[in-house]
Amino acid sequence: MTHGEHRQRPCDKRPFFVFWREPETNAQRAKGSATQQEAKAFRDTVSTDLRHGTYTDSRPIALKVFAEDWPVRTKPAVSANTGALYEWAMSRYLVPAFGLTPIQSLTAENKGPGGQPSRAFGFYGASWLTSG
Repeated sequence: MTHGEHRQRPCDKRPFFVFWREPETNAQRAKGSATQQEAKAFRDTVSTDLRHGTYTDSRPIALKVFAEDWPVRTKPAVSANTGALYEWAMSRYLVPAFGLTPIQSLTAENKGPGGQPSRAFGFYGASWLTSG
């Protein structure tokens, strides 16, 4: 099976499926489409992203899970002091406030525990979370 292969399943409501493997984990993923045209367009997008190294998983990921390996991925891009500050802010404020919240849904307006406005993003802003 090649990257972005598509196959037809005639007994399914979404008979056209695209299969691919995640670059980091090698886990197989699949997405169904109602039409062959949609499946081919999605296959082409995934194949291009995989070839160019720009593929990102679109499934929600909890902030706590993201925070586990995020400092390792950002260390080459930031100074040691900045990396230490990021790790401190992540463990002290962000993980306790937003632990299982999907990272894709976080904004500067997110509320902290008890519905109170969160100060987790107050000083740093949300943009540093996704850099690196």
